[in-house]
Amino acid sequence: MIKWIRNNKYIYNLFVFIYTLPRTIYYYVFLLIFSVLKINNKKVIVINFEGRGYWDNGKYICNELVKYDYRIYWAAKKEYKESLPKEIYYLKINSIWYLYHLATAKIWINNSRFPYWIRKRKKQFYIQTWHWCIGFKKSEADCEKSLSKYYVLSAKNDSKMASFFVSNSSFCTDYYKNYYWYDGDILEYGCPRNDIIINENKDLIRKVRNFFWFSDSEKIWLYAPTFRKNSSLDIYDIDFEMLVNELKSKFKGNWKLLIRLHPNISNLSNQLPGLNKNIINATNYPDMQELLVATDFLITDYSSCIFDYAISQKPAIIYASDIEEYKKDRDFAIKFEDSPFQIATNNKELKNIIDNFDISRYIGRLNKFYSDNGLNETGKSCEKIVKIINRISRRRK
Repeated sequence: MIKWIRNNKYIYNLFVFIYTLPRTIYYYVFLLIFSVLKINNKKVIVINFEGRGYWDNGKYICNELVKYDYRIYWAAKKEYKESLPKEIYYLKINSIWYLYHLATAKIWINNSRFPYWIRKRKKQFYIQTWHWCIGFKKSEADCEKSLSKYYVLSAKNDSKMASFFVSNSSFCTDYYKNYYWYDGDILEYGCPRNDIIINENKDLIRKVRNFFWFSDSEKIWLYAPTFRKNSSLDIYDIDFEMLVNELKSKFKGNWKLLIRLHPNISNLSNQLPGLNKNIINATNYPDMQELLVATDFLITDYSSCIFDYAISQKPAIIYASDIEEYKKDRDFAIKFEDSPFQIATNNKELKNIIDNFDISRYIGRLNKFYSDNGLNETGKSCEKIVKIINRISRRRK
């Protein structure tokens, strides 16, 4: 019965509407009640992926924002409470207190979509940082047929509320304009989470190495694939032992492999096969961006993390054995042949790419790609965004 409902798009949408209606009315009524209260110009509320922990763009804006006199609330599920630094106040998402602070905070920061029932007051300011910069996968209106009607309604409402979107390139700016149901301001300040990649921080590299007990002489390669619709791990079929040996042969030194699954399937990380002292599960490391800073070689598939990581000009390869199948699900905003990365569809091809990897040619392709797509990463995204927040908070109420 459940399978039949999920497979019937119209029945599923009706079921979701009926199921969520009482909760939607409940939230909306409380938001309406709290909307008569005074807005606090020094209050900021941050949401990361509908209630996850202290990472992605919001984290790095907060790291800059704590230098100033703000009361910052991070809205998250209960299990992420301990991930917050002491300067940030935990707020249980969708609680009554969440609705209160949402209605009275001057500044909102979010990297995903608010539910449809959320409404912003006229004097509130909403910064939409999104979680996608330059990336392979189509999103929003570019793949609207694969989205639920409720999500589309929520996305349109979210874009209508946004005061501005943050972009890191002309590619993203154009994509937001064309496919995000948005016609407001888009500021090409760079992606906040990429500031630490531009401003490479040796303390962060040391932090990651210490976490995994790696010595200074050991090199790190990271395998960070995105998720599949069926949540299967079968597609992650790299011969890890072969890869460690190839990296050792090509680039010398001792290599350690970190495997990080996408947050949507992080609960399956305990099923990863072949883990040992050289092949390590890094799925539960709290911040992907810190891993990218510490990594010496990245392998992924359709994840946008490769475009963040390659800003550092360190080597990266795509391993994707299901390209045609994946196209049927989401398809791609960037064609693989237009990307600067070499692509392997099986272990033999992967071995060959590593054996013949030419770093100079790779950097040349990267520079051309980023130039063609108008990359604008200066390492000062967070600083620029906080300057706007400071200016907004000083405005007369």
